[in-house]
Amino acid sequence: MNKEGKPKKVINIKTTIDDRIAGGIYTGPSLNLFKNLIENPEFLLKPPELSHAQLDSLMLKKYKHERILREKQKKKR
Repeated sequence: MNKEGKPKKVINIKTTIDDRIAGGIYTGPSLNLFKNLIENPEFLLKPPELSHAQLDSLMLKKYKHERILREKQKKKR
């Protein structure tokens, strides 16, 4: 119950983590990030700001034309 006596919206999430694969140094921050995104979903509504290099490394179809143009410009230099 919240302060007004109304039921809270709750979601139960369970996870199993194998520390042989994902050590605590990675798991802790990942779970904190997940918790923050669940509690503040507005951050998921806007796309991340990525550099051209980051976009190129993802090889997304949406940015293929732009990536090809950048590659051509690099070769001309």
